[in-house]
Amino acid sequence: NMSVVCCVRMSVIDVVLENKPFLDISVRISPSNLYRNDERLSNFEGIIAERLFNIIGKSNTIDYEKLAIIPNRFQWVVAIELVVLNMNTDPTDLCSIAINTSLKCPMVPNHTLIRGESGEYEDFDINSFPSEAYLLPILKEIPICISIYKV
Repeated sequence: NMSVVCCVRMSVIDVVLENKPFLDISVRISPSNLYRNDERLSNFEGIIAERLFNIIGKSNTIDYEKLAIIPNRFQWVVAIELVVLNMNTDPTDLCSIAINTSLKCPMVPNHTLIRGESGEYEDFDINSFPSEAYLLPILKEIPICISIYKV
């Protein structure tokens, strides 16, 4: 019996000013009775996050071109935050399913592109009305992690 809560947060960076990856995955494991006060817990969280990044971030899963608001200038960044509850085994499989489910429907605010004096798009305005948000389909392929253990 294991539960995972997954949250996808979309934010914007200026690619010229900030050198950040376009995908960030963090994992937090709620200490259960088995792992309470166990110093290995934070290390395990890092291992799970790295595994998930290798599965999701390094594969052909996310269409990074769709994350561009103005190419080579403003870009959406996807931050995935996972909280694992009631862990009784390796949570990688369930976390990968939760990520894929969450990335199927990320909503972003509507925006208007602004042209500069050169006629090219230089900036944008975010529309703050939630009702005008739209679905940003960023998934190309959906890898699901399946662990097989030899007993």
